[in-house]
Amino acid sequence: MRMVKLPFGQKLCKISTAPYQAFRWKAGPGGRYKETIISYQVAQQRNICQTCLNDMQFGLPVGVRDKLLSKMKDQPNLPESDVGTRYFYEQQSQLVEQNSGAPNISEEMNNIGASRQLTRFSRILQVAKSKNKTAFRNLPKLCSFWVAGACVRVVKKSCPFRPCCGSYVFPELAATHRELCAALIKLLNDEGPVKAQRLMDKETRVALKDSQKGNKDDAIKKRVHGEDDLSRKYLGKMKNMVCNPTALKYLLMS
Repeated sequence: MRMVKLPFGQKLCKISTAPYQAFRWKAGPGGRYKETIISYQVAQQRNICQTCLNDMQFGLPVGVRDKLLSKMKDQPNLPESDVGTRYFYEQQSQLVEQNSGAPNISEEMNNIGASRQLTRFSRILQVAKSKNKTAFRNLPKLCSFWVAGACVRVVKKSCPFRPCCGSYVFPELAATHRELCAALIKLLNDEGPVKAQRLMDKETRVALKDSQKGNKDDAIKKRVHGEDDLSRKYLGKMKNMVCNPTALKYLLMS
């Protein structure tokens, strides 16, 4: 695997909006290019991955973790505005440089008694994800030209994006349009991606187009604050969760 070190300041942190040292790499020979989207200082302070924004201890989205732990006494209230967020992380960076023992969420989380619920939920979630052949975050991007019915490279079998490359997985539809997703996968298996881009029904095409709309930076911020659809799904299932493996597995699969 080859990792590329981008020039400092070429990208801004999606959370603190401050310049940082970014990296880019390819996740395996058949994977897509990935890169860091937040700075190391923010990732260290929040105890999350610089790329997927998942908690390093539980493997859950940071928004889900923070929402569940927001009632804990030791859990700090983090600012949500752009100005307040940047000021907060600038102050934390200065405290770290001065070795003044700045509070760190990752250190505080080690002694949180309520983490048992997070741990159990994350274990069942990992079991459910392990059954998938490919993680959603490692999938190739969706081909916008194929969705519009105008992909030329799919005919030459040179398009690296879904589903032209042969990957018939659609997380864009799996959660909200299960029937359309199943019908699209069947169409691709029966006719192939070349014919499917012309035969795909209007409802499925509109649903795929709608899934690509919106500002990516806003989507990242919503995920950090636990306001995206995936975080709401997890939080809704955990709200009335019965603490036993059978109930957890049922809730996750539903």
